[in-house]
Amino acid sequence: MANAPTATAATPANAGGSNKSTPAPKVGIPASVKKWLPLVFFTLLVIIGIVLIASVAYSPEQKQAEKAMLLSMSANGDSRHIDTKPDHAIDYTGSGFTIHCVYRDGTEGVVGDKIHPCKNGPMFEQYVRDITGKANTVTYAYVFVRSI
Repeated sequence: MANAPTATAATPANAGGSNKSTPAPKVGIPASVKKWLPLVFFTLLVIIGIVLIASVAYSPEQKQAEKAMLLSMSANGDSRHIDTKPDHAIDYTGSGFTIHCVYRDGTEGVVGDKIHPCKNGPMFEQYVRDITGKANTVTYAYVFVRSI
């Protein structure tokens, strides 16, 4: 029995019959992509900066317009006249007033009036007139209207 075959048990170090460990696959960003990352990040920062600046920056005209979005009228009186803008309508909020349209040729119309209505044409400005018999105020805003 001296030449009897011997059995060896597999241990964790040599399981699978080899003592070599298999290399882990490389995980990461390829070099061809890495060289463009600084440019991509810089471009994103510039775009975000422009959007932020544009969202908070107002021109002096816009700041003045925001402050002046209120029209006051004395009892049965007229407000100051406000200019119209191309491709915009003026939206008024309040009660007890009529809206008057002034055209470039000097004619006027009143919104909702059957005798002298506002009409399509080159409008120059608008104003409101109190009909309550007391001092009155209204707010207004320019609203974009799609041109046809």
